[in-house]
Amino acid sequence: MRPEDEFQDRAERPLEEAIRWRLRLAESSAKTSPDFELWLADPVNQAAWGRLAGPWNDLDAIAQAPEMLAARQAALDDAKAVRARRQRGRLMAIAASLLIGLTAAGGYWSLVRPDDYRTALGERRVVTLSDGSKLSLDADSEVTVRYRAHERALHLLKGQARFDVAHDKSRPFSVVAGNQKVIATGTAFNIDMAGPKVLVTLIEGHVVVLDENDANKPVAAVWSRPVEL
Repeated sequence: MRPEDEFQDRAERPLEEAIRWRLRLAESSAKTSPDFELWLADPVNQAAWGRLAGPWNDLDAIAQAPEMLAARQAALDDAKAVRARRQRGRLMAIAASLLIGLTAAGGYWSLVRPDDYRTALGERRVVTLSDGSKLSLDADSEVTVRYRAHERALHLLKGQARFDVAHDKSRPFSVVAGNQKVIATGTAFNIDMAGPKVLVTLIEGHVVVLDENDANKPVAAVWSRPVEL
């Protein structure tokens, strides 16, 4: 093996091991194990585990889907089958198995895959979302949309946008803008981030505005200081 290949294998090994641990814990429905905690004690392994956090948190939202369970089992089988191969070959096999599973579970994945909508200077755009809600973007604006089974989560990154929300009590509609979070079930409102402050204008219905900085506080503490419109 060439020196550069050997170095690359050593660099990629913690990530491949992290993927295998994710699959193993998922299949056993366990959050941890003594062997896993021993492996995680290594700072290098901790960093590799952290790199998987974002993608696997999304996958956890659809973990009970039969297609995803089958895909994870196939990925685990692939990891065992190619153990003797080079590290890059193992990672590619696992990624391929997951890709097949995600394709088969396309209907579920569409609930968690974020969509990004943006406009350029002088451009305006109206988008009808999958639930019938309408998103109207002003010029030089950007909104990300992430629909899950029990929530509709949006994020206004910049600019100004109007939200005409389709009524659905089972899936609250929320928009984060700056340090504010607007929650509604069926209403129409506008959020403007063009100035120094976040301006929320209610057009129709009812919304609750929360301080996003309180997101990690107990529910009772968060809801003790809402602004209702």
